Amino acid sequence: MKQFYLLILLLCVGYLSFAQDLIILRDATEIEAKVIEIRENDVAYKKWDFQDGPNYSIRKIDILFIKYSNGTKEVYNASNEPQTKTVQSSAIQTTPNVTNNQEGHAETSSETKIRPFNKKTLFNAYAEVGGIFSRDLFAPGITFSLGVKIKDYVFTGISIGTEVLCVQDHYYGEMEYYGMLLPIGGNIRGYYPVDKDFSPFIDFFAGANIWFIDDIYITTARIRIGAGFEWKRLVLGMGYNVEISEGVPLHCGYFKLGVKIGKRY
Repeated sequence: MKQFYLLILLLCVGYLSFAQDLIILRDATEIEAKVIEIRENDVAYKKWDFQDGPNYSIRKIDILFIKYSNGTKEVYNASNEPQTKTVQSSAIQTTPNVTNNQEGHAETSSETKIRPFNKKTLFNAYAEVGGIFSRDLFAPGITFSLGVKIKDYVFTGISIGTEVLCVQDHYYGEMEYYGMLLPIGGNIRGYYPVDKDFSPFIDFFAGANIWFIDDIYITTARIRIGAGFEWKRLVLGMGYNVEISEGVPLHCGYFKLGVKIGKRY
């Protein structure tokens, strides 16, 4: 009967020894651990005998190899490239590459893409020049937008601008000045960040347009939808613009070139 209990005890000890991860350092130190995450330059883990305790980390260049509880072995040296296993990393995608440093130790570098690059809400402003155009009219102007950018994905705010309306005189074949336009409304942009510097976006504006022509003014609805991109602080966009007065639409194109004002990241 004692032999049976001893056998059960040995089996339990053997199971526990295989259920943990083992981190072997280059100085031959062994760490019994539960690996949480493989990051770009280090490995996060918890102590095996204190898994409710704090998280620890150790540099990859100090690790010789990691033996996981499922039997997988990950070696960190110059001849064997580690097959990185990420336990908790839905936002981090890495392409590991192992090289030797000056001391002959292996270092692991990664091309890392982390989205979102900006992890909070920022106040931003835009100053843009451009205008609307069609076959018969051209209205160059300047627009200011003020609002908030939510992480890297959405900008929402208000826009106000001024445009000079010029209409084609078909008799003389010249553009003639007719009056001023004052567009005002809400602006929203949806981004897809390719990297920290380049982000294509879809642009939507809805509001009103006040026309000052011959000392009178009229108000029309204005809707604008288009696309563009931001590169660092540079903004370029174009698309479709429509003015609606008494149910009659005036179709135009639009373009803009501007700069972003405020903190980038």
